[in-house]
Amino acid sequence: MLRASGVKIVEISVALAAKAAQIASLHRVRGCDAVYLALSDQLSVPLVTLDNQQRERGAAVVQTIAP
Repeated sequence: MLRASGVKIVEISVALAAKAAQIASLHRVRGCDAVYLALSDQLSVPLVTLDNQQRERGAAVVQTIAP
């Protein structure tokens, strides 16, 4: 997977974790979902997800779309 084209590994920094915690508390999303939302926001890209709750609640943070 590390060699796959388009795959980028991102470490969870203190700043990213803090942003995720803020998103989780403000938008009532699970912590793991909040990390993806925070990263999507940091990278300025839409979040593509099959998770309806993540997509609906996350839409207040970033653009969310179903595949």
